[in-house]
Amino acid sequence: MKYKEDLLFSFLFLVTAVFLFWKCRYGIGNIDESFYLTVPYRLLQGDGLFVHEWHLSQMAGVLTMPFLWIFTSLNHGTDGIILAMRIFTTCVQCFIGIMLYLRMRKYHWMGAVCASLCFVLYIPFGIMALSYNSMGIMLMVLSGILILSEGRKKRFLYVGAGLCFAGAVLCCPYLVLVYILYSCTVLIRTILCKKKQEQVQDDSIWSMERWIFFTLGTVIAALLFTIFVLSRASLEKILLAFSQIMNDPEHPPVSLTAKLISYLKWTYGATSRAPSINSVLLALLAVCILDAKRKNHKEIYFVITAICTIMLMFSHYQQIDYINAVMWPVNMLALFIVLLTEEKRIKDIFYCFWLPGILYSYCLHLTSNQTILAICSASSVAVVGTVMMLGMFVKELLIMHEQSKLFERCIFFLLCAVFCLQLWIQADLRYRSVFWENSMEEQTELMEEGIQKGLFVTPYRKEVYEKALDNLREIEKYNGNKVLYLSENTWYYLAKDYEMATYSAWLSGVNEHSLNRLQAYYELSPDKLPDIVYADLESEEMVRLFVQMFEYEIRENEGRWILTK
Repeated sequence: MKYKEDLLFSFLFLVTAVFLFWKCRYGIGNIDESFYLTVPYRLLQGDGLFVHEWHLSQMAGVLTMPFLWIFTSLNHGTDGIILAMRIFTTCVQCFIGIMLYLRMRKYHWMGAVCASLCFVLYIPFGIMALSYNSMGIMLMVLSGILILSEGRKKRFLYVGAGLCFAGAVLCCPYLVLVYILYSCTVLIRTILCKKKQEQVQDDSIWSMERWIFFTLGTVIAALLFTIFVLSRASLEKILLAFSQIMNDPEHPPVSLTAKLISYLKWTYGATSRAPSINSVLLALLAVCILDAKRKNHKEIYFVITAICTIMLMFSHYQQIDYINAVMWPVNMLALFIVLLTEEKRIKDIFYCFWLPGILYSYCLHLTSNQTILAICSASSVAVVGTVMMLGMFVKELLIMHEQSKLFERCIFFLLCAVFCLQLWIQADLRYRSVFWENSMEEQTELMEEGIQKGLFVTPYRKEVYEKALDNLREIEKYNGNKVLYLSENTWYYLAKDYEMATYSAWLSGVNEHSLNRLQAYYELSPDKLPDIVYADLESEEMVRLFVQMFEYEIRENEGRWILTK
């Protein structure tokens, strides 16, 4: 039986993987996708974090350095790097998806299959790249898989879980709060058990052994990261740059309380129908908590919650365009399941996937300006746990009512409805959506050169891209190694082998604020002053202001500006 189940999973997973690899070729590598590569690219040039790069997401760039180094070494350049990153990202996702299935199948086969497929079918915003968004999710899921491990090599795997979690912290620094909560919980439980003269079981996720080896993994990662950072820049220069790093116009400082209110507001009323559905769910949750005999009414709570969840899933799917949005609704089920279940493993999965995933969604909301889309994206970690919990809980219900065939069919139908709907919605959105484009059908033109090589894009995108490449070739007429691009097109820095002379490829617009940040940047790092400045701005005013501030001369201004000293 196990052989047949694994064979069926292999078939389903293979079909999904073929679809994902096929999808890699469609859609241009937009400014976000290109930007994710500029940070590791400049690190390979010898730049340092915090001093030379000022974008708030920069720490995640350390994780993609190995990929960029291998690709540029073998390829002798960056041609086709967008497609290569998409393929590599899909490979990483598939690897983690298989690990997830192998680790969870012993608890519930159907739940493990669905959890694995839900995981691989999701990528933030449909952007197939290793970004701070996607890597945070992947590493959190991988950490959850490893921390649940048992057997002879479990200590080694706990260290691995700590390493993965530390990697996730690089993607979202506020995740440190999750580690603090975990540590406090382990400490408090240990103290309480000693007072009661009880012993924390070795297989408990709250055992001191797991915490020690998990912490060891985080400490190893922190030391390696610190050594790398300080090998590129002094602590003094890092501290001087810090105020400018935080001076990001797209991420102004907001209090934790204000963000919490915003978080609750968005999760409660993300769509027009969400408030009414969530009101029913919250009222039912309150009744469930107050119901001393709630475990005798498991079926009633489950049926009502499942129906409300399906309605919420349709609401998010119909009213929010991005795939991110459909990763929130199903998570409501987990709160009821953890209150109603008597199965220890369900609670372990809740604490290893669902709770960290929900906390991660709040942590990401603290750092992001994408509101509900960021919240839903990070909650995809919780989806893995919810789907597993749902499968295991339904099994628990069926064992309790094995005499009633009608009840069994109704409950199993609801389980299949939730699983199939979640997978269908994700697959549909993953197929149809191309970031910043209208549809898949418009992606008809093949890119034949540069970093976008191998991709199918719209005729308009291809025309604009090829014209931009021709314009960039004009820079080669001038002497210099350091280039600043006054443009929103972050991919310019990957197109030519020049040293990056900017605080970030993501300038947050070319305006007085960004020019003032550039001035502060060059005062801190005068060696970064560009030899050549290329601008493709519609406004000549900003170019003139740059010339005035930095004393450059305009060499060309036919549709774009080239400036030199």
